[in-house]
Amino acid sequence: MFGYRPSRFGGGDDPWFRVGTFDFGTTGIVSLVAIFGMVLAAVEGRGGPIARALQLSTPEVLRGEVWRVATWFVPNQPSIWIVFSAVVIFMLGGQLEAIIGKIRMIQFMAILVLTPAIAAALFDLAGISGTPLAFAGASLLSSSIFYAFIAYMPNAPFFFGIPAWILGAVFALVELLALIADRNLALLLLFIVRVGGALVTAKSFGLAAEVPWIPSIPMGRGGTKSPGRSPRRGKKSAPLTVVKEDQFAALDIDSILDQVSAFGVDSLTSEQKKKLKAYSKDRKKNR
Repeated sequence: MFGYRPSRFGGGDDPWFRVGTFDFGTTGIVSLVAIFGMVLAAVEGRGGPIARALQLSTPEVLRGEVWRVATWFVPNQPSIWIVFSAVVIFMLGGQLEAIIGKIRMIQFMAILVLTPAIAAALFDLAGISGTPLAFAGASLLSSSIFYAFIAYMPNAPFFFGIPAWILGAVFALVELLALIADRNLALLLLFIVRVGGALVTAKSFGLAAEVPWIPSIPMGRGGTKSPGRSPRRGKKSAPLTVVKEDQFAALDIDSILDQVSAFGVDSLTSEQKKKLKAYSKDRKKNR
């Protein structure tokens, strides 16, 4: 589909566990859960007791079964598209996780899972019916990951070198036209919530900082260190060279270099290219 490095699958350099050469971080585990849901549907049959207990049902949630807003994506009807969706979560989600880390990716994935579920429940309560989140949850979740990835890396080359943002725009337009043709207001609203939620979440986690039109909600920087922090009293300041290294760390140079290695220079935004140029100049000066 596009250039990538297998070592980054599922979270890259900081996985929860490894199976052979594959690293399984948060997104890797989510993809396995999606596959498990497909196997579950095959074993107990569609609409089996376990699957029913995991599906989103607004009346049941109101009766106290709140776990349903987080487990709706697990039951999946066996299909090659579910397998494809799990791969998308594994691959593209792993790229995002390599940037924000496996811990923050839990929060990231939780938002992508909870947002459409809460929206669907609210639509049901408002009398806007027709928002099922059953037996195709992995497809919906992978779609959110796909749009979040595009917000982070809009110029990444996909099929035949087509930039990610163009492919995403085409996919979104086709899905939007299909929903309009079906005259299903509930699914149309849910589509807007899913795509908009994915973009805002990516921006809020600092993955789309250079896309000005996407709004964001402050999420903090997780474990990112702040450069240039004033030293405590009684302690000597760090050497100038260390400060400069911290400054470049703040520019996410490692992430930019990883992106160049995986997708090429053309995938960089203008801001990323400026950061890389500044880094290269400094390295030349210090040789």
